[in-house]
Amino acid sequence: MKWSAIVLFLACLCLTAACDDDNAAPPDTTELRQAREHWEQMGFDSYEITQRRNCFCLLGGRPVRLLVFRDSLVSGVNLEDSTALTSDELQWYLTVDQLFDYIADIDPAQVAHYEARYDGTYGFPAYFYVDRSEQIADEEIGFECSDLHPLR
Repeated sequence: MKWSAIVLFLACLCLTAACDDDNAAPPDTTELRQAREHWEQMGFDSYEITQRRNCFCLLGGRPVRLLVFRDSLVSGVNLEDSTALTSDELQWYLTVDQLFDYIADIDPAQVAHYEARYDGTYGFPAYFYVDRSEQIADEEIGFECSDLHPLR
């Protein structure tokens, strides 16, 4: 009886470790670095971009058109009803550089699911999603970015 309890304990320990390894998908730092270098080579500090913040939150899932001027988020428009974002709403969105920083700050050992894709033309994060814990409902967040127009 004692041996079966030890075997059961070791089996549970191995399964727990295996689950943690399977769930923690580390960001591909090479892909992230290459995308960021590509973006930086473009030299854009002012641009318009469409961004969708995917979360269980106010304006979650709605596309907005953002204006970034000299690396600062200046304004945004909700594309569903053409209303301007308030300053409180605008703070929920990120510039391309802020998205790169957000992605780079992810601790791979602490996430349940992670995925990122980068734009082939400019290198900006076109899609990003992180679920920090499968045990917590509605804390996951993602961003989709498209239709970037540099302002020169």
